Amino acid sequence: MISFVSLVFLLTWTFYYSIHEYQKQNISNLQDKIYLLNEEISTLNNKLENSNNINNKLEDSIKLINKNFEKFKQAILVDQMENQELKQKLKI
Repeated sequence: MISFVSLVFLLTWTFYYSIHEYQKQNISNLQDKIYLLNEEISTLNNKLENSNNINNKLEDSIKLINKNFEKFKQAILVDQMENQELKQKLKI
């Protein structure tokens, strides 16, 4: 009878221990995966920040180009007006 109880105890303990070790390994694997995912998220966040910086610089460049284009259009209009005035003076 004692040996049966010992056998049941040993089997129960072995089963519990194996489940416990399996869970520890699963937890360790999950922690490793979480770490790798966090690294990937960090890398993607850095890339996103770089992309946003590039987009901001492009927007600033486009604004500057548009501003210079408006100045260029105004200069052309002034030149056309001056040419018109010269033509009128030459006719008189």
